[in-house]
Amino acid sequence: MTVEKPPEQDVNCRIEEWEQYHLRLFFSADIVGSTAFKQKPEGVGGSRPGADPTWFSTVLSFYHQAEKSFNEHWNNYQKAIGSSEDVAHWFGPAPDVWKTVGDEVLFTKRTEHPMQALMAIHAWCQTLSDLRQQLRSKYGLDVKSCVWLADFPLKNQEVVLGHSKPNGEDDFAHLNREALKAFYISDGANKKLLLRDFIGPSIDTGFRLGAFASPRKLIISLELAHLLATEQAHAESNGGWHSRGPSAIKKFSFRFDGKHQLKGVLAGSPYPVFWIDLDPESSIHRTEDELKAAVKPSAHQIKDFTDAMLAEYSSLLGIPMFAESSGRLAPGHKVIGIEVSDAIDARRTLHQAQKKKQENEEVDIASNDDTDTTQKAVRSTADVKSDLTQLQLKQREIQERFFGKPRPSQE
Repeated sequence: MTVEKPPEQDVNCRIEEWEQYHLRLFFSADIVGSTAFKQKPEGVGGSRPGADPTWFSTVLSFYHQAEKSFNEHWNNYQKAIGSSEDVAHWFGPAPDVWKTVGDEVLFTKRTEHPMQALMAIHAWCQTLSDLRQQLRSKYGLDVKSCVWLADFPLKNQEVVLGHSKPNGEDDFAHLNREALKAFYISDGANKKLLLRDFIGPSIDTGFRLGAFASPRKLIISLELAHLLATEQAHAESNGGWHSRGPSAIKKFSFRFDGKHQLKGVLAGSPYPVFWIDLDPESSIHRTEDELKAAVKPSAHQIKDFTDAMLAEYSSLLGIPMFAESSGRLAPGHKVIGIEVSDAIDARRTLHQAQKKKQENEEVDIASNDDTDTTQKAVRSTADVKSDLTQLQLKQREIQERFFGKPRPSQE
């Protein structure tokens, strides 16, 4: 008797990791005073004749210390929480180095639950403290930082280079999807040969916000302020209970610097600048705040304000959402809804149609002597193009339902 093989699972039917809706945190640390430091004559900088410039070893040390310290504090927080199940819920994937830009080093972390963002920010604050101590004591420099939240893959995108060359092909989006697939299935050695980057409006906003950072001010994006304030407000109203249970985690000292114009951001409307006070116990800062009558907003006030901003600018801002399977969520956090699922499905269907179109166009009709086959190929390509147009219209309709219609720019 012949046993029939079960049908193989179609890989294309699965929603791959990079195709799913997900959130990412981005962490930036930048040396303060590095430009003047680099301009010092070598004798003043303390370097020996023939040796690398002092600024070079300083920046290299900064890169490596940032990575080492972030990993150490991340692991220490994990050990303090306890069991492996708790760690999975509270922490999720570890932060990775994203890239370096001049004197700035950047990290990223996929975030699957609000508590993971909370723990990551606490570990990052400890990292900044280590970096500050090293830079001040050795070189008289300092560090400033900005952290922001971005959602993928509807508003922002991952890009992978180094997988294959275009060879004249103009469908670079298809090439990028193939490169993403290669990146996520590659092992450590092969993955290092590929260059991954992140682009999109949320990434641009994060870099714009970095201009407001200072050694005292850890600047956070509106979406991240909403997430952290929602979690902290819930804990303050429920005896320290966060989404994932009780915790003695230190509260953030939130601040608000008003709304400012960020070039190209929020269609020209002023953007709210939030920050976390990295040195709230400083007597100088405390007395200066009293002198200026600086207001310290509560987590509840920030939550209410960010709720209003996210509702008003829903087509331009990425409302943080989480999967129901991620676990308990404090009131105020949003679960991924059907609109997002529909938009993801429409995007994926469109990609499959684009891939089919590309495959059909690769048929060398001119070299085919069979007229009937040629006509069939032409009709097939025409049908796919027609389907592709319909899918693009459908995707636009679904995304407008999810994001709302784009606002006209005020610039």
